[in-house]
Amino acid sequence: MNFAEFCSKQSSIYDDMRKQECEESRITGMMEDPGLVTRRGGFFLSLIHPPEFAQKVADFSAKVGALMPAMVYSNKEIHTTVGSISTSVIPHFYFDGNREDHAHQLSVIERVAEETAKRVKAGVCKIGFITPCILLPNLIIAPGEANQSVFEVTTALTEFGTQMGLAMAPCKNGHVTVNRFTEAKSVGEISDILRLMEKEPPFGVSHPIGIAAGYTLRHESERNVTDLRETPGHFHGTKFFRFQ
Repeated sequence: MNFAEFCSKQSSIYDDMRKQECEESRITGMMEDPGLVTRRGGFFLSLIHPPEFAQKVADFSAKVGALMPAMVYSNKEIHTTVGSISTSVIPHFYFDGNREDHAHQLSVIERVAEETAKRVKAGVCKIGFITPCILLPNLIIAPGEANQSVFEVTTALTEFGTQMGLAMAPCKNGHVTVNRFTEAKSVGEISDILRLMEKEPPFGVSHPIGIAAGYTLRHESERNVTDLRETPGHFHGTKFFRFQ
């Protein structure tokens, strides 16, 4: 995939999401996020945003969480996923450092992040969050238009993963997840969310400052938790590499 194809795919994904918002979310309402229900997780690489940008997104996430049962992201949890170990992303993922396969995958993905970061100069990655957030049936995202440097990050992590014996799945857009819903609500019960989203301005432009390697943080004791807010599974970065 070249950059032009990446941009085309990115636009197509967002178009499909906006269509889903119009035809589903605003017609039938919200549902629990399936990834939370099944405790889906794995090993991921994520771009980390500047603190001032992350705080804007976190503030809006908290506003949504005050109106609707949802997974809320703090400023330290805001990120843009750029890739994953494709075979690691499964239901009921619980990281265990004592497992040889988990320890190995984490070690390798940290090396992938380190080598990828060495290729990127500070300030060159840019993601434009210039359109409103999208309300999907199970979550809210901020659609981000990633530039060529972000695309090159996804290319590099795939290359380094292959060299190190891991099949990497690069992401095909630059979005940020703002919330994941933890309860079903009818369309009549989400009027406050709709009003909030209509008045929230786009978040603007972010220049990611580095890349983090890590995994979905969730403990096996949460397997049968019924309130999904108690088993949210945020991305837990174990090592961060700043762009130079």
